[in-house]
Order: sequence, then C-alpha cells, then structure tokens
Amino acid sequence: MKDKKAKTFAKSGREGFLRLLTAENSQLKPRNYARATAFAVLGKKDRAFAELNAAFETHDFSLTLLKIDPRLDSLRDDSRFQELLRKVGFPP
Repeated sequence: MKDKKAKTFAKSGREGFLRLLTAENSQLKPRNYARATAFAVLGKKDRAFAELNAAFETHDFSLTLLKIDPRLDSLRDDSRFQELLRKVGFPP
C-alpha cells in the first residue's frame, strides 16, 4: 500500500494524493480526522465536517489538534467549527 501512495503522490502531486485518500472506493483506510483534513484542504467543507463529527463520535485523539492544525484553517470561520470546539471541550 505504501508503494501505491508514493506512486500516486509522484504522479498527481498533493491534490491527487488527497483525492485518493478521500475516494469512496479507496483501499486506504485513514482515520476520520485524516479524511477530514484532506477534505478541508480540497475545499469540501461539508465532507470535512462530517468526518470531524465522526471523529468526535469515535473519540479520536487527533481532535486535540483542532485549534492548531493549519490544514483546518479553511473551516475556522464556520459556525460548525466553533460548535465542534465547544463539544470537544476547548475553552471559548
């Protein structure tokens, strides 16, 4: 699997790799948080929030990165992001 990721990245660049990571039929099995960051970078906000909420439901430890992960910058001005921060337990 590692070889496929490397080949995809070499051929299609970062965006191609992110599309592979988020494809419905992908053989890659990233965690919800990783998929959320990929969707956020690709500009698919609704899908990113769906994955972030799934990460919350499964108690994904990666949610501790919400306030500092630059891959989520495109989501920060959305009220759903503020609500997620509150649910996770970050202070206002």
